Order: sequence, then C-alpha cells, then structure tokens
Amino acid sequence: MVLGRRCHRYVDPRKLDVTEALRRIASPSFYFGLTDRWDESICLFHYWYGGDTQPFELLNNRPTKRLDMSADEDELDRELADLDTVFVAGAKQIFEERLKIAGC
Repeated sequence: MVLGRRCHRYVDPRKLDVTEALRRIASPSFYFGLTDRWDESICLFHYWYGGDTQPFELLNNRPTKRLDMSADEDELDRELADLDTVFVAGAKQIFEERLKIAGC
C-alpha cells in the first residue's frame, strides 16, 4: 500500500520496490507506528502531531490470542524471508531512529 497498490490485491513481487517503499516512509511527512510497539507509537504520534497522551489511548481495545510458532514453523519462516521481511526490518530501523529523536 505504501507504493500505491490497493490492499489485498495481488501484485507481482518483481514490481514491488522495497527501497522506494522505505524511502517513502522515511519522509518527514510520513508518520507510522508499529502495532506491537503500541505505547511507543502513541508517544511518537503525539510528538509528531502534538497533544498529550491520554490513558485511553494506551488501552488494548482489540486483544488477540497470539499463538507461538512451533520450531518447524519458525524455521520455515526464516527460510521464506521475502519483501515484507526486508520492509519491516527497514521500517523498524526508521521507527527506532524516530523514537530516539522524540525521546519516547
């Protein structure tokens, strides 16, 4: 979606440019957070857009049951590293840099 594609539509992976996607989210005008780092994402949101963090923003309103992967599934996941894996790793780096700047 960062590259302008519609959600849930198949796109040939050869047409997806991870470098361009990371360039776009690194833009000073592009805010993003990480759901598994919710509290820090909210802190960064308020640094970015202003206002104070409210207690209700930190509540988990949509809890899920996270299933641990078996060792076999974990190994398979490592073997099938794909564009998303590369993108998420780059996004986490950008996120960490922004957290440091924001003091979150």
